Amino acid sequence: MGAVAAPLRTITAAAQRSGPGDRVMLGRGDYDAEHGEVFPIVVPEGGQLIGWGTTSDMPAIRGAGPDPSGPYRRDQSVSAALILRDGAVVRGFSFEQEFAAQSYAVLVRDAAATVMENDFHSSDYGGVVLIRSSSTVSNNSFEDDLGRGIGHGHRFVHRA
Repeated sequence: MGAVAAPLRTITAAAQRSGPGDRVMLGRGDYDAEHGEVFPIVVPEGGQLIGWGTTSDMPAIRGAGPDPSGPYRRDQSVSAALILRDGAVVRGFSFEQEFAAQSYAVLVRDAAATVMENDFHSSDYGGVVLIRSSSTVSNNSFEDDLGRGIGHGHRFVHRA
């Protein structure tokens, strides 16, 4: 896997090479399709995706793709930038894209994960959605997201 002396160029590449319990550290910059990302990016079981920067220069993730697990309900597809598996952690990122209907920055489905210390900006639909999940979502900032910061299923339960 990548190293400080030879870093991987995308989160997608790091996530594909990482396994349970691995920690992927990311420096500041833009992580989007233009720079090689393929969405959604799946953070594996027990994996940690950690942004390395200060509040003013957090790594920025922009983009979303369809959830390969299929529709949430019979006729409702869901898209996300990140999909977190059981025990996964995402910390220290800025999500700065505008999402279409049924599209989220972070999706946790049938798993318990941790989403902390991230900034969510301009989410037209939602920042974090939990589907059949008992995850920890703490110390995040939600701005310009039309009041839909954290969703449980498709009911938004917390306005941050």
